Formats: sequence, structure tokens, C-alpha cells
Amino acid sequence: MIPEKIFNINISYYVASWVGAILLYFKMKTEGKAVIEFLPHLFGNEITSPVGKIAEVLIFSIIGAIIATILTIPSNPQQAIAAGLGWTGLLSAFTKDS
Repeated sequence: MIPEKIFNINISYYVASWVGAILLYFKMKTEGKAVIEFLPHLFGNEITSPVGKIAEVLIFSIIGAIIATILTIPSNPQQAIAAGLGWTGLLSAFTKDS
């Protein structure tokens, strides 16, 4: 049984926030802008394998969607997407361009 809400927030808002986070992540990557990377901080070396890069995107966007959704408590899908976009934009603003 899948719950309808987590922390009294609809699951669909977490998904919308995840979509926003992942969309901006890929947009920034294709423009050559730096996006914060978690795995090198955890394991101490650059991630070069395709599996590592996919894991990086998934970890970044899932954690971001959860944090952004809980902090903003969106009341509609548009706000949830904006929360996901904001997560990626905010953290990426603190990284240097590649």
C-alpha cells in the first residue's frame, strides 16, 4: 500500500518537485554550468563512470525534492516544481562554473 501523503504533503508534490530539480540540473549541465556534486564529497574522488553520474543525478534530485517540498509545503504542482527548480538553482549558485 502506497501512502497518499508524507508529512501531510501529497506524494504528487514530491514527484513534481523532483521533476523541477532534475530539469534544471540537466539544463545547467547542457549549458556547461557547474552543478553541485555530492558523491565526490562522500568518496573523495571524481565520478567518471556513467553509473556514478546517474547515481549523482538521482541522489541530488531525490534529496532535493524531499527537502524542498518539506520546507516550502507547496499547495499546487506549480509551486512544487518551482521548489525543485529553486533547490537546484540555489545549491548550484555556490559552485564554480566548469
